[in-house]
Amino acid sequence: TFFQHANNMIQACGYNGYGTLGDASTTNRSSPVDVTTNWGGLAGSAREIKDVAGHSGEHDGTYAYAFGFAVMLLDDGTTTYLKGAGYNGGYGCGDGTATSPRSTPVSVINVTGRVSKIIAIGDGGGTSIMALKENGDLYVWGYNAYGQMGGGSTSIVTAPTLRDTGVTGIFGKTGNYVQGYVASAFYSKADGLYASGYNGYAQLGVSDTTNRSTFTKVLLPGDFVVSDIGSYYSTYPTQTWLAVSTDGRLYAWGYNGQNNITADSGTNCMAPV
Repeated sequence: TFFQHANNMIQACGYNGYGTLGDASTTNRSSPVDVTTNWGGLAGSAREIKDVAGHSGEHDGTYAYAFGFAVMLLDDGTTTYLKGAGYNGGYGCGDGTATSPRSTPVSVINVTGRVSKIIAIGDGGGTSIMALKENGDLYVWGYNAYGQMGGGSTSIVTAPTLRDTGVTGIFGKTGNYVQGYVASAFYSKADGLYASGYNGYAQLGVSDTTNRSTFTKVLLPGDFVVSDIGSYYSTYPTQTWLAVSTDGRLYAWGYNGQNNITADSGTNCMAPV
């Protein structure tokens, strides 16, 4: 857990087996510790936490996998600062190495200019990160076994890489199971919503169940402007996705085995309805 005081001091507590808290140790903390300086904050300054992405670990009901890490976005109104700490065997901390653990936060490389949002996709060591700049540049890094980071590859993205420009929003979901790294990623542009990654239950909404390693346009109506998207699932790795438009329309696609979307149970929705 991270929290910030009125004077912008950052404190953290909880599981810290991989140094995720960024306090230069791997000691679990049952009481809050001051990590302001390590994360690039300045107590009493205007550097505020705008986003924290990553994963605290995984649990599948039997085994705990605590490959947790965090990437933090700080903003002082003029400049944004990105740092990562914790498990880094999956390149999630963004420093271009697999040195792990990173118990002292390291600066994310390659991403210059102001960042507006960061999200995590997947679980634990299988997590990937997307960072969106204010100018619409999209950077990605981390786990990519299902092509969820795009680029026409399923190889791990070892350092933050520019994936697209003109992006207006980024969306994803961190799973609750060890297998949550079987993931899909989404982003929006002026001409629609794009998806890449795992597609075994038509999660991408592109009319088939073939995984994608390049971002492909979701088959939403041409006048559908995405406001937000989200998902739910009953069992791994089934997933149903929903998107709401700025004018209030709701579309859904993907897993339909329990009448999640339509009354035609057992037939997945290959495209948004």
